[in-house]
Amino acid sequence: MDQQNACERVLALLNETVELLIRGESAPDSPVEKVTTTDERREMRRAAERLLSGMVDVRFKNLYTAKQLAAILLATVARDEIRHKVREEFFRLSFEIGAAILEDPAGTRKVFDEFFLATLLESKEGGPGSEGESRYRQLQKIVRFVKLCTDESRRQKPSKAQRGPRLAHDSSYRVPMIPAEEIDSPLPGETVIPIPAEDPVGFNRMFIRIGLGPSSWVGRFACGLSPVTTISMMPDRQHLFVSARGAGYIVDFESRKLVERTGTAVRGVHRDALMTFFVIDHGGVSLEAFGVATRLWKTGPLGAGEFRNIVLVDDEVVGEALQPSGDWGLFAIKVVTGEVRKDYGSSP
Repeated sequence: MDQQNACERVLALLNETVELLIRGESAPDSPVEKVTTTDERREMRRAAERLLSGMVDVRFKNLYTAKQLAAILLATVARDEIRHKVREEFFRLSFEIGAAILEDPAGTRKVFDEFFLATLLESKEGGPGSEGESRYRQLQKIVRFVKLCTDESRRQKPSKAQRGPRLAHDSSYRVPMIPAEEIDSPLPGETVIPIPAEDPVGFNRMFIRIGLGPSSWVGRFACGLSPVTTISMMPDRQHLFVSARGAGYIVDFESRKLVERTGTAVRGVHRDALMTFFVIDHGGVSLEAFGVATRLWKTGPLGAGEFRNIVLVDDEVVGEALQPSGDWGLFAIKVVTGEVRKDYGSSP
């Protein structure tokens, strides 16, 4: 390979590597943190098929429905297969770039610098979200990889135990999922926490086991006025929201103490994909929202006992509320301010 061919080859390989990493970003996200093996992915496909066919059901119904869990399993399979292919191809391209650089270190370094500056300029001209910005972001990954390889060659590599398990993504900002289930009675020796501590007149109690293994605990919750029982970690990652047959409670995750009651007719909860926004449906009448830091807002009456088609669109919560007339009316609520916009015309 002569000098000119070496420089041309490096330029072509850099473009190919950037495009490869962009394709890698198309891999679906999944709450499963571990990078799965081929055998694990095969089992996940089988489990998803059984869930979708109704052969099996989910154990912790407060986390996912069968359809949702199957979607997560299939997304995990797709994510790790895409990333495996990208990883293998990335190392092949890196090896070829290294071989080309050996032919002409000075010339290929100049090509790399020119490529970097051109991509940076393209990113600045295009701005956030542009193709240029995406290409520059991938190029930065390549630079970090080269630096990592250079640094590692200067020192002894850490052992696998020192490096820790390889994760599929950075989970530091994810809200943990808390498995929970309604039980008939606690096991002998289990700690039971009454919530609330006093017995409200006229309300039955139910047992809910929250968590798994030694860290799990049982709450004896006073029940509410709807059939909905669900448990979720709230966006601040410090509190649990519990609906015990409609009775809403906010519980401190660490101390397991009741912080606040939130009504007796909870119909359900809604949250965004990143779990930074959490909405409680109070009896199909009003909605209450929480963010990462605090409670955001609570609406006045929007409907007469039922909501449907609630989704988060851009910066608004959009849905339909049943009206006393029997018609469905559209509404939209600003996520930040809680400002409500209504369109209570005819809706089938």
